[in-house]
Amino acid sequence: MAPSGYNDADTRAKLIDFAERLQHAAAEAAPHRREVEAQRERTLALFEQAKALRKTSREVEVERALTDAVDAERAARESLAKAQAIEEAVYDLKAVNPAEKKVSDTRTPTELLQAIADKGKEVDEALDRLKALMK
Repeated sequence: MAPSGYNDADTRAKLIDFAERLQHAAAEAAPHRREVEAQRERTLALFEQAKALRKTSREVEVERALTDAVDAERAARESLAKAQAIEEAVYDLKAVNPAEKKVSDTRTPTELLQAIADKGKEVDEALDRLKALMK
């Protein structure tokens, strides 16, 4: 029998439970969504405050309220972007091989330059052979 969460036909093919992933993502995104609502309410209150202050000709306070409103709206957009990124990650189906061995190039810059020079010589030799064939 295949391990839990795996297809019986091919134990290497992992099944994805989207409902569970969506539920988890929604729970993880919920604080960000609440922050969006709070910031939008703050934005509206600040715009209303600026509107009331305009009537009293208190320009410095009007500017402060408008600046705070813009900052609150920016914070709301950032929180919304975070929530959407969390929710959209549920559908990220890029193939990842967990058994893949990571290969990294450990050559020094000098060794890399030498390898480039060697390959350049190989290319020059191949071009010379092609030119000779074309004559």
